[in-house]
Amino acid sequence: MLGRYGVALTTALVAGLLLPALLTGCQKTSQQAPASSPQTATPVANTQAPVTGAAATKAPANIGNAKNEKGEYICPVLKEPVTKLDPALSSEYKGKVYYFCCAMCKPKFDADPTKYVR
Repeated sequence: MLGRYGVALTTALVAGLLLPALLTGCQKTSQQAPASSPQTATPVANTQAPVTGAAATKAPANIGNAKNEKGEYICPVLKEPVTKLDPALSSEYKGKVYYFCCAMCKPKFDADPTKYVR
């Protein structure tokens, strides 16, 4: 049994460590994605400069991302706007290039692209 102080300590740890991570959602940091197997989606080299905002309409024709009501590309995993068409945050699947809102979304997509592509 933890006792009164053990429960308080456990609650403090959960609130201090886990709660902020859950509330922040997708971390837009440069995390290295795990190596993918040959059956998963693969990264695509893009020689074009990143496109953001209103200029996103000039993106390559083979982008698979859907657009929201503002005309912004949305991440197929979290459905958040994609702020930059970064080749490091992209994967190719069935001839289309998919861009992601953050580094955490790419490995999820690569593991099971059919889950996120309709």
